[in-house]
Amino acid sequence: MIFIRKCFPLTVIAATFAVASIGNGQTPQVSVNAGETSTIKTASADKTSPSPTAVISRAESLNLNRVGVQTAQPVPLSLMDAIRRALESNNTIEVTRGDVRLQETRVTGLRGIYDPVFTATPNFSQSQTTGGSATRDFRINTNLSQFIGPGGGNYQAFFNNSRTENAFAQAQVTSGSISGGSSAIYSSSLGVNYNQPLFRNFGIDSRRQQLRIAKKRLEQTDVDFRRGAIDTINQVQRTYWDLVFALRDQQNRVANVNLARENLRQIEAKIEAGAAAPLERAEVATELANREADLIVATQQVSITENSLKQLLLRDAISAEWTQSIVPTDQPTVALDAINMDAALKDAMDNRYELRRLKLERDINQIDIKYFKNQTKPQVDLNTTFSLDGLSRSPATTTDTLIPLISGDPSLNASAFLLQTIRTLNPNATILVPNVTIPGTASFLAGGFNRSRSDRSLSDAGRPDR
Repeated sequence: MIFIRKCFPLTVIAATFAVASIGNGQTPQVSVNAGETSTIKTASADKTSPSPTAVISRAESLNLNRVGVQTAQPVPLSLMDAIRRALESNNTIEVTRGDVRLQETRVTGLRGIYDPVFTATPNFSQSQTTGGSATRDFRINTNLSQFIGPGGGNYQAFFNNSRTENAFAQAQVTSGSISGGSSAIYSSSLGVNYNQPLFRNFGIDSRRQQLRIAKKRLEQTDVDFRRGAIDTINQVQRTYWDLVFALRDQQNRVANVNLARENLRQIEAKIEAGAAAPLERAEVATELANREADLIVATQQVSITENSLKQLLLRDAISAEWTQSIVPTDQPTVALDAINMDAALKDAMDNRYELRRLKLERDINQIDIKYFKNQTKPQVDLNTTFSLDGLSRSPATTTDTLIPLISGDPSLNASAFLLQTIRTLNPNATILVPNVTIPGTASFLAGGFNRSRSDRSLSDAGRPDR
């Protein structure tokens, strides 16, 4: 059906014209005679055109309720609360926060390589051969070692103590200078060893390479965390103000619909009073329908924007807040502050965390290049050791005087053989056989671990002035 959007003047028109077939094939009869007002009648228009009361009733009963959203109890929300909740609920930020903690732990673990390490190794053993007595050996070795960061060197301080009753072990400890017997030999050793690379591993080694790379990785994870937080804040701010705009646009659309309804009432009143043509009703009704359609689209946009904001704020998919409407409490403010272009560019470059991450990746590559270049150098190390050794014996032996055996079978006794030979050569000779004195353990060697630790060196064990 075609509406002629024109208002005929209330003047005399001295012409008669015909309009072509409209709508369903019926031809409206338009007759304008002198002294008469213009009238337009169509059979189809009378059947299909809605009445004024129906148009106004349909406009006033427009349903703006959103499916699944309860508007009876809205949730007020400020921008700062929205940002805080989004940061707390964002899973990506939580993952990057865990990555930061993981890298911090890794850096701490790699730094532990340079911590001093103390070890103590006690050992007790007992051995016995068939027909012999059992021997018991006890050994406790202590060690303090540490890697040094600058230069790549390391030192090792040791303090070893041992007690042995085994003859073979005693010969090893004393280098064969003291016979074992039934006594136990105590030995102590205190010293330090230092190793210093001179070419390869001097400027950088594998430990420092891994530690430096781990520090850069930590900075990268921190950059990722900050970038994720900034992106989330940016999304929340944009969506929050989009929701404010969508709600205001919806309010404006409601006002437009109310104005169209009021205009329709006024046109109906004019038509009833004869001050307006009936065709004007169709124009205003069309305008009202268009504005109602815009209002429905604006309401849909409110739902879309509100759901986008809820996706940023709510972590639980079945939370009750999904069915509640959000009402922003902050109002947009406009500040006309002057902007310094150089300062703005500097701030923009400083806050581009993706660029900072690329710079850190470049630094990691430089560390690898430096390490592999260092590995091409010849390996020359300085190694030095200083130690103090002590020795003692327990139980201490006493001085014994023995009378040589000079009687018996000369073939079995060297002393008797020597005496018989002298008497054969000189029967009148007077032979005096002195007693044999076996000295006991020296006082500076008698004792246990206390004595061995007080002695400085095994080479000085024969000096009685100690």
